[in-house]
Amino acid sequence: MNPNAHPSFRAPEPVDGPQAPLRIMRFDGLGSLFAPSFTSALTSAFTLVELMIVISIMMLLMSFAAPTMSGILKGKKTDQALSAVSAVLENARMEAMVQNTYIWVGFLNKKSSGTPAPPSGQDEVWMMSFRGKTGEKRPDGQIIPASSLRRLEGISILDLASLPELVSDKVSKQSNATANFGDFIKAPPSSVSIKWAGTTETGALEFNQLILFTPRGEALLENGMRDKLPSPVPYVSLGLGKTIDGSVIKADKDMAAILVGGFSGRVSIVRP
Repeated sequence: MNPNAHPSFRAPEPVDGPQAPLRIMRFDGLGSLFAPSFTSALTSAFTLVELMIVISIMMLLMSFAAPTMSGILKGKKTDQALSAVSAVLENARMEAMVQNTYIWVGFLNKKSSGTPAPPSGQDEVWMMSFRGKTGEKRPDGQIIPASSLRRLEGISILDLASLPELVSDKVSKQSNATANFGDFIKAPPSSVSIKWAGTTETGALEFNQLILFTPRGEALLENGMRDKLPSPVPYVSLGLGKTIDGSVIKADKDMAAILVGGFSGRVSIVRP
């Protein structure tokens, strides 16, 4: 209705404030609402040349960071091996004490050049815990697995002389090394080994490098004597190092040692 068509009709004055009537805004489609921002986005977008420059800079920075990341990963592999070996030894010690039995931890240095070669094609350390079926004290009885097989790829067990001087000196100082110091890898292999049927992948295995944990928590370097337990030594040293293509990496960060107290069985890690 046209308000001017009737003399008594007056259009209402606009009201502001909380009592103002609802004002309905009307748009001719969404284009008029978003067109300005869409247009500004188009004008501020990257060109193909600019994108290529940014990608080139990122690739250059990544190439600089690659050697650093490689070193970090190498050190991390050694740290993981140290943690794994320490955990196996500590668990064997605790189980021997809690179960009042004898637990052996067997180690194998699997060389990439060996026959058969390890599945990874690298040097590997294989370790496994065993126990007597009826609490045997010697490894020539009925021995059964007490843990699953653990494999450490790209790692080798080393003797003390193969470790960096920083590590070997710390081992000697920490253990007060004497003639009775037990260098695990240089010790004669046990004359009585522990044989395990293995799996389809591993085949039959024979562990002849053994550490024996007693119910008192002692860690004995197994020598295979049949009539009595081995005599404890103050410390047993077990060196670990990273290898590539069968060669030990001569870098401090990639080599370390594990010390096992002969009388206490406690495990400690020695790093450069």
